[in-house]
Amino acid sequence: MKIVYSKTNPYDPRQFEQIGPHLFVPQAEWTIASEQERHRAIVKFYAERLKNPNVIFSGISGAVMRGIPVLGEIPLGPRCCLNIKQGGIQEMVKWRYTGKLPAYNLIDGVRVACVERVLVDLCLEFDSASCLVALNHSLYTRQTTVRKLQGYVEKHACLPGVRRLARLLPFANAKCESPLETQGWRAVYQGSLTLPCQQVEIRLPQDCRTRVARVDMCWSLRSGLLVVELDGRVKYQTQDALVNEKIREDGLRRLGCRVLRFLWEDVRSGKMVAQLRDAGVKKRRNMGRKIPGW
Repeated sequence: MKIVYSKTNPYDPRQFEQIGPHLFVPQAEWTIASEQERHRAIVKFYAERLKNPNVIFSGISGAVMRGIPVLGEIPLGPRCCLNIKQGGIQEMVKWRYTGKLPAYNLIDGVRVACVERVLVDLCLEFDSASCLVALNHSLYTRQTTVRKLQGYVEKHACLPGVRRLARLLPFANAKCESPLETQGWRAVYQGSLTLPCQQVEIRLPQDCRTRVARVDMCWSLRSGLLVVELDGRVKYQTQDALVNEKIREDGLRRLGCRVLRFLWEDVRSGKMVAQLRDAGVKKRRNMGRKIPGW
């Protein structure tokens, strides 16, 4: 997706869409692009145009460039850190002043802040649930570790957003492989239910197409093993994926497992927690600390 900068506005509005002051993009490409793709294109445009070594993208922009999922609306304006005030930059980039520039990595030619700083800045822009999703994804993809995050928090105690990230760290869970799994685990925790075993491998009967089923969550109950699968809408886009999942679920049921499936709407509405209670999942004895909110 090519973004064009022009002060004279020579483009046909039926073919090009104006996305900012003097910024134009082909309408056909812009319409089908996702929020992440749009923001990524704008960040790359500004990075190439500014060519300023003191511009390092962080926050939402850093998360998008690093492939970290962002729950919520992604604005078009890039987020970056500067240690100087240079004329014109304020009009083109939404930025946060910082006395010292963070460490960065070069991603597609763009200077992106270290993942620890990106997570800190996200804590200033999103609620705790969305930040927990970003935190767990960073741990699952091994972009960072809890130990590194703890060290960063201690070293940058005065940085805005650090206290919020420090409050989230006790609830970090690298076994959550998707945003929906993080939200499901969070719902179980806040519902005071016994915490599940996650990413458990169960050996299926020999006549199944797959020998091992890796389940998102499971509980050992008196009635048998309760298996929970958290399914996003894009998980089964092909017929083969649907068939394989049906064979896998049939194998689990033949072993005596009870299988429950939940979507985003079930987690958000509280239906998941209610069904888990009805299925026999008990309240946990040690409630633990409350997941922070802001």
